[in-house]
Amino acid sequence: MRARTVNEGMSFTREDDPKGSLGIGMMGQLKDLARARGKNIENMDDVGFFLVAAWDKRHDLMDYLLSSGLDINTQECEILRVLGWWEYVDLGVHLIQKRGADVDLAMKFAKEKNEWKTGRRLEEMKELIEKTKPFPLKEGWNLPSELSGEKDLNKRVLDVIDGIKICAVNGDFVRDKNKGLGFIAFVEGGNHYADSYPDYKKDIKKDEVWLDDVHLTKPNDAAAIILHEMVERYQMKEHGLTYDKAHDIANRAEQLFRKKVHTGTGGKLWGQIYKKFRDIK
Repeated sequence: MRARTVNEGMSFTREDDPKGSLGIGMMGQLKDLARARGKNIENMDDVGFFLVAAWDKRHDLMDYLLSSGLDINTQECEILRVLGWWEYVDLGVHLIQKRGADVDLAMKFAKEKNEWKTGRRLEEMKELIEKTKPFPLKEGWNLPSELSGEKDLNKRVLDVIDGIKICAVNGDFVRDKNKGLGFIAFVEGGNHYADSYPDYKKDIKKDEVWLDDVHLTKPNDAAAIILHEMVERYQMKEHGLTYDKAHDIANRAEQLFRKKVHTGTGGKLWGQIYKKFRDIK
C-alpha cells in the first residue's frame, strides 16, 4: 500500500524514491543529512537514518522509511527511547498515535537500561496522550454485550480523560436500598464533588466519574452525560463554584453537545466543548 507523506503530500514506496524540490531522491536527502552531521553512511542502518531525519523534524523522510518497511519498535524501541532522551516529546506522541510506536515497551527497555531521563520523557508522552484523547464514542470503545444486571456494582473503567477515570456502573445496584448502595438519587451519572446529595462524596472517588451502564447502548447519550459530569466536576473542584452554578454550566455544555453531535464526529466535538466550558467562570 502506498503511504502519504506528512509534509509534501506525495505517495511512494522505496522503489519509487521520489525526488524532492532539489531533484534529490529521499535516500539521497537522508544521506546528505547524515553526512552533514558527520555520520559514516556506510555503517548506518535505517534506524540511524530515521534518527537523522527526526533530529531535523523531517516528517517526509521519516514517513518514507516507515512506509518502506522500517519497524518503529525495532532494536528495543531505540527510536522512541532516543526521542525521549532528546526530549522530542511531541514527535514521540505523534509516532505513538499515528505510527504504532509502543511506549509501554519503550518504557520497559528504558527501565532495564537505567535510562531515567528517557523514562521520564516517555511517561510524559503517555500522560499527554491520556489527557488529550478525545472521548471515543463508538470507535475504540469496547461496549459490553449485555448490561450488568442487578447483582453487584460491576464498575468498569471505560476511559481516562484529564486524569479522571470514566466508570460505567450498575445503576440499579447503586439505587437499591436492600442489597445495593442505597443511593436512590443517582440518575444517569455523577461525580465526587456534586454536593446536592451526600452519597456522591461517599460512594464516588475523587478521581472518578460514574455513568449508569444502561446508557452504554447509546454512545452519544453516554458522551453527553459524561461531558456534563466532567464539566460540573471541574467547575466545582478547580474554580470553586457552587453546585448550582456548576450544574448550570454543565447543562449548557451538554445541551450544545446534544444539539451538534452526529454519528462519527462526537469525539472531536466532545473535546472542543469540554475544553470551552470547563474554563468558563
